[in-house]
Amino acid sequence: EEDKAEKTLGETKLKVEAKELFATTQLETSSAYHIVKIKNVSFYTSIFNRKQLEKERSKELKNIIQSSDLEPGVYEGGFKLWECAIDLIEHFKDIKYNFEGKYVLDLGCGHGLPGMFAIKKGAEKVSFQDLNEEVLEHVTIKNVLKNTNISIDDLKEDSKSKKIQFISGHWEDPELINVLGQEKWDTICTSDTLYSLKSIPHLITCVSKLLSPTGKCFVAAKRYYFGVGGGTGVLTDKLKAIEDLKVETVSVIDDGKSNLREILCISRKSSSK
Repeated sequence: EEDKAEKTLGETKLKVEAKELFATTQLETSSAYHIVKIKNVSFYTSIFNRKQLEKERSKELKNIIQSSDLEPGVYEGGFKLWECAIDLIEHFKDIKYNFEGKYVLDLGCGHGLPGMFAIKKGAEKVSFQDLNEEVLEHVTIKNVLKNTNISIDDLKEDSKSKKIQFISGHWEDPELINVLGQEKWDTICTSDTLYSLKSIPHLITCVSKLLSPTGKCFVAAKRYYFGVGGGTGVLTDKLKAIEDLKVETVSVIDDGKSNLREILCISRKSSSK
C-alpha cells in the first residue's frame, strides 16, 4: 500500500498520496487564460476557478484556498503563478541553457512554466510534480496542452509517448521518490518552494536521490521569506553538510519589486565543471 501523508485541518484530514495522473476523454481542457510574457516568449496560464473543486476530497482544499495562498504540507500555492518561475525562465534564456535531449523534472511545479519552457526547447522527457493532484488537473495539464505540442492523447495511460508525466505527492513520501526515481534527471527546476523551513530538508533529499551524476538543479527563490523563515540562505547553509552536493549562486535579482531573489545551481561534487 502506498505511503500516505496526512495533515489535520480542524476535525478533517486531507490525505495526499503519491500518484501519477493521466488524461481521460472526460478531461475538461477549456479554460480562461492570462498571457504572461517573458522577454520574447509568451505563455498562456490557466485562470483557476474555485468552483472547479467540486469533488468530495477537493472541497477541503477549496476551503483552504478561500482564506490563504498556502497551507504548508497541505496546499503549497500551486494555483497561483509566483514570480520566481519567471526569474528562472529568464535565467535559462540569458545563459542559453541547452535542454535538447535532457530529462527534466519540475519540482513543486504549480503552473509549470519552467517545465513547459524545457519542452519548447527540446527536452526528451519532462515530469511535472506538485503536492496537489488538483493543481495538476486544473492548472498544469491545461497549461501544457495550451502552450506546447503535447496533445491530450500523449497524456493517456495507454499512450506510447513517454515524453510527459504528471506526479502528485509529498516530497517526504518515499513512494514519491520511488516513482520519480525511475529516472535520473539531467535538470531539476524548482521555484518559490523554500518559504517553509520544514520543506527544505525534503527538497535536499529529493535532489540528492534524483539528480543524475552530471545533472544540475536550479532553485529560484527569495533570499529570505519574511514571517516564515525559509529562503536561499537556509538552503545554502544546509547544503554545506551534504557530502556529495555543491551549490553556487548564479543570479541575483534586485528589481525593487520584492526582497532579493536568487537562483542557485546545485550539482554533484564529483561532476565535471
